[in-house]
Amino acid sequence: ESVDNGNWHPLKAGRSGPPISHLMFADDLLLFGKATEINMKAITDTLDRFCDLSGQLVSVEKTSVLFSRNVKNDMRGVLLNQSGFKEAFSLGKYLGIPLVGRAPRRSDFEHLVNKVKLKLSGWKATNLSFAGRVTLAKSVIQAIPIYSMMTTPIPKSVLMDIQRLQRNFIWGHEEGQKKMHMIKWDTLMLPKENGGLAVRNLPIMNQACLMKMGWNLREGNNSLWCKVLKEKYSRYRGANGTFIAKPSDSFIWKGVVQSCDNIRLFENWSIGDGKSVHAWRDKWLEGGIVLAQCVENIPDEITQWTVADMVDEEGNWKTRMLSLMLSPEIMSRITALPPPIDTDGADERVWPGDRLGRFTVSSAYKLVCGYHALEPDAMWKHIWNLEVPERIRCFIWRLKYGRLTTNKTCNRWGYGTPYCDHCVGEEETIIHALRDCPLAHNTWQHLVPIQNRLDFFTCNYHVWFQRNMESVTSLEGGIEWRVIWASTCFHLWLWRNKEKFDTEYVRPCLSSRYIHNYVENYYKAHRSIALIMEHPRVVINVRWEAPLVSWNSINTDGAVQHGIAGCGGVLRDHRGAWIGGFAKNIGTTNAFIAELWGAYEGLCLARRRGLINVELQIDSLAVVKTIGGESIGSNGGRSLTRRIRRLIQEEWNVRIRHVYREANKVADALASIGCQSVGCILFDDPPAGVDQLCFADRLGVTTPRSVAL
Repeated sequence: ESVDNGNWHPLKAGRSGPPISHLMFADDLLLFGKATEINMKAITDTLDRFCDLSGQLVSVEKTSVLFSRNVKNDMRGVLLNQSGFKEAFSLGKYLGIPLVGRAPRRSDFEHLVNKVKLKLSGWKATNLSFAGRVTLAKSVIQAIPIYSMMTTPIPKSVLMDIQRLQRNFIWGHEEGQKKMHMIKWDTLMLPKENGGLAVRNLPIMNQACLMKMGWNLREGNNSLWCKVLKEKYSRYRGANGTFIAKPSDSFIWKGVVQSCDNIRLFENWSIGDGKSVHAWRDKWLEGGIVLAQCVENIPDEITQWTVADMVDEEGNWKTRMLSLMLSPEIMSRITALPPPIDTDGADERVWPGDRLGRFTVSSAYKLVCGYHALEPDAMWKHIWNLEVPERIRCFIWRLKYGRLTTNKTCNRWGYGTPYCDHCVGEEETIIHALRDCPLAHNTWQHLVPIQNRLDFFTCNYHVWFQRNMESVTSLEGGIEWRVIWASTCFHLWLWRNKEKFDTEYVRPCLSSRYIHNYVENYYKAHRSIALIMEHPRVVINVRWEAPLVSWNSINTDGAVQHGIAGCGGVLRDHRGAWIGGFAKNIGTTNAFIAELWGAYEGLCLARRRGLINVELQIDSLAVVKTIGGESIGSNGGRSLTRRIRRLIQEEWNVRIRHVYREANKVADALASIGCQSVGCILFDDPPAGVDQLCFADRLGVTTPRSVAL
């Protein structure tokens, strides 16, 4: 009311920015107004009225007034006397974020480093295993600065200090006692499937968090902060519509502009009408391919083409012209997309790190780090999938790198002798400590089957590790040999260290029996939990189910064989009689897009045949949910999904139904034909081989399938 009658002049960010009179955060309140007596009276009267209505009181001790720099001292004194509040010279911190009107300094975020140190002071590194320290470092330490990272570019020196504390804790540093860092930090930050421990790189994580702000700003987010920043700064635009930051702009805007530059390196386009996407410079094909990098010379007359210009007057790709410049592989990716049309709507920016095209901080982090381009190693998958405690998995991870503090390693660093404590004249290497030492050898003799002992005891370290980790042999009770091997290696090293540093310790007499019991107990406990969590299953008989009388069924499917996608479908009446079928070669794409193509082509065929009541049967639950609007689907399937939904909304009756694969054998066979064919083939009669499947469906032949209750 005070704002509307002009007594209270709210704050505006920019000439046409939204007026801001107040901001409320839970039980905290910020009021904004012009530094005049009339404004101050309107504010105090509003507060008094609120107190009368709510029965609450304003805490004068906790309330303060912050003036802008151009308010004179005389006016400040008048307004302070009028309000009864004290003056504040900064907004301080809110939820740990320093509210300063300048670029952040190290001192503003020193509290984050202190918070990490306080956490570490309550943890005893020597009382935690390596796996325990890694878990705490990842779940607690690296999470401390995340909230601040979401809106603020934190000084790099602060983040590097936190990483240093995190690194020292992982390797067991104590005050006044340093430990060797056995594996370099860059390796620990790699994903687990690439040989690391998935520890976050905090400076890059800060970039990824700010990229989320930039993405929301560019995609038209209607949040108040977006409106404020746009109205104040977005009038500065580059030639291609990009945001520009000037030296006098706020540090938040500068961070957002820099994040937008990072976004442009990775963002893709989802094609709608194709009019906003540059055909040669933008990324609109699967895999982030830029066509300009695939063509040596682009003719001058087509250098400014949009994707819409690559379609002829009949609505088909200009394949004849494009195939003269582009490789068959690229053409296969292009033809896998539906040619753009106006009814598909506007083109959309999508994020490539997420299957659905949505921006996530996690996917942005992986892209900026370059982890998306790394090929996973099967050996690391074997290690992290071992059915053993996490501490053993972490030990085997270190063992893979060959980084254990044996006597030989310590001697190389200048500590002690290189020889084994139990063997005369034998250097203690990893293979000696874990296999060749008599103490270890005796344990293995009772564990390794007789027929495997020669190879087990004679190969070198790397072959020994690889053979045992890749072994698929299972012992009694279904326990894998590599689980026994990993657990034995861990305990042999544990016993060796206890004997070395505790003179009263004696390792178990029946060491092999001890290990067997350890593995069996863990295995039983692990399987018991799995059984509790697992849904009960039942076997059912699945067959093709005919539609109701006067209805027709459309069974469609998609497939990918040797990198080439195809789709197929069949139209049948309620008696199972063949009406028509198709098989289409799509090109290079994924199975989900192939399934969507199958549904689209099947509906188009039914529409051309003049069918009125149709039941679309699909064996992909993801496609059924996408068409029904229950999920977004995928980045590349947006235009196909729109076309399918438009077809369904026409004047006919369409029901969509999910069926099991065993009830969709005819469509599956036609999709396989599509992968091997050229173009689209229509079948008035079932092709050879498919006719037998149709006959089996009409007879009601069933196939057993195990399903969860």
